[in-house]
Amino acid sequence: MCDVRLFPNPTNDFVNIAVDEAMVKSKLTITDITGRKITVAQIENRISKHRLTLAAFTLL
Repeated sequence: MCDVRLFPNPTNDFVNIAVDEAMVKSKLTITDITGRKITVAQIENRISKHRLTLAAFTLL
C-alpha cells in the first residue's frame, strides 16, 4: 500500500500532495461526492483549490 498525504485541510490556496516515490508520475483522479469526475492529472506537489468547485471530493 502506498502512502498519500493531503494537507492542509481545509485550505485557502493550495492542497499539498505528498506521495511515496512509487506513486510519482501516477495519475490522480478527483471526483465529487456523487462520483462525477472533476479532473484527472499527473500527480504533482500541489493542486490549486481554484481548479475545484466548493464541495467534498474523493481522491482515487
